[in-house]
Parts: sequence; structure tokens; C-alpha cells
Amino acid sequence: MTIQAQLDNALTEYASENGDGFYCRDWSGAYEYQDEGFAMAERAVALAISEEDREDWLEEQREAFPESARYLIAVATDYRLAELAEEAKVSAPSGWLAIAADITGAAK
Repeated sequence: MTIQAQLDNALTEYASENGDGFYCRDWSGAYEYQDEGFAMAERAVALAISEEDREDWLEEQREAFPESARYLIAVATDYRLAELAEEAKVSAPSGWLAIAADITGAAK
């Protein structure tokens, strides 16, 4: 299952379990917790700590939320971390290539 599918499932699961029935799902709460997960991922990356320390920090942060929201927040965090990693992978090589070209004089 892709991370997108996991996120979709977590959103639906939270909205279903925390609403007042099938036609009254808590979508606004689900999206608020998704946004919390995204923001936590961005803060974790900004801390510039090891991956192990980042996982510990994220686990501590999730503990502050209700039990019913932790899975959704964890999946949203993983989703955003994957996006950030992909963005870094895409943008990093061109920067490094430019530096290497500068050093070797290949750009001349």
C-alpha cells in the first residue's frame, strides 16, 4: 500500500470513528490532525538531528495528542517526511552538480 493510500485510509478511519455516524463524519478534525502531522514533520527536519533522534522526538510529540488521533498524525508525518525527502533528492543533485562544475571548471 502506498503512503498516499495509507494517509487516505487514516483520514477516513479517523473521520468515521470520531463522527456522529456515517453521514456525520469528523472530516474537519481529520484534516486538522493531518496538518499537525505535516507541521511536525517539517519541524523535525528543521531540527537537523539524526533519524533515530527524529523518530524519538516525533513519538514524544504525538503523545500530546488524543489516542484516537495518533495513528493519523503518524501517517501524516511519514507522508510529509517522504515528500520532503523527495524534494531534497530532486533539488540536491543540481546544486551539487553546479558546485562540482565550479570546482572542476567544467562550467567554463
